[in-house]
Amino acid sequence: MGNLFFFLFIIILALQIYILNSNKPASFKRRNFPRSMYAIGGLIFLNMVLERASIGTYFILIPVGLIIYFSIKNTKFCDWCGYRIDLSLPFRRKGLCPRCGSDIDEKRDYFS
Repeated sequence: MGNLFFFLFIIILALQIYILNSNKPASFKRRNFPRSMYAIGGLIFLNMVLERASIGTYFILIPVGLIIYFSIKNTKFCDWCGYRIDLSLPFRRKGLCPRCGSDIDEKRDYFS
């Protein structure tokens, strides 16, 4: 069973790399990036349930959920070139895309 989950995890990661590095528009990336992150979290949860993990190991889901939440919250996409921008990086130009220099709407949020 573990090999199946590892294979599915690799497939989801490959799809996420395709989503982030393809020349698709920002709206496509904005729509599918959270879905791929939720799929990874769901796969980790499903693996723990099907492997009948002890109650104490379910506490690992708290940091996994926080990592997924903050990863989605701190990732924006440039409307003009589709570049992925991580807002949590300390040395970046605020409000500008590092690739093309266009303005980034940092107020737009997936959770609002």
